[in-house]
Amino acid sequence: MKVFRKKLAHLFLLTCFACLCVSAAQAAVKVPDFALPSIQDQKMIDITKFRGKAVLINFWATWCGPCVQEIPSLISLQDEFGPQGLAVIGVSMDSNGEGPVKNLIAKTGINYPIVMGDAKISRDFGGIFGIPASFLIDQSGTVRKRFNGWTSHEAFAEEIKQVLQ
Repeated sequence: MKVFRKKLAHLFLLTCFACLCVSAAQAAVKVPDFALPSIQDQKMIDITKFRGKAVLINFWATWCGPCVQEIPSLISLQDEFGPQGLAVIGVSMDSNGEGPVKNLIAKTGINYPIVMGDAKISRDFGGIFGIPASFLIDQSGTVRKRFNGWTSHEAFAEEIKQVLQ
């Protein structure tokens, strides 16, 4: 039994070390390439055209309460940091088409482009298993931070300020 516990403890430590290594490696991951039409005007939102800007990509859906609660903050972040080089992009994970998304855009006054997400973009971003999920990308196209779940305006703003320095 003692040998089993020792091996289990060793396996646990190796697993923890592997997790730390993966987390460190993920911090230097380049944003996956994508080009999707915006719901607002059908212009292509090509992430490669955003090099040189910081980008906050927000995965969300109209039926997700915490996602809808984040929208005023995202609008404010675009207003506040857009002139300094930030672009917010929303990726709707709604499966009922663009109709509900267009209605919410009109209702809330979203001032940043929204594209319709799919399984491919979810996979490319490492799997979107819960929403809201946001990714802060620096000017070189490197993912600097992943936010899982509802995030306060202050938490977004603090990370954005660091990237824009």
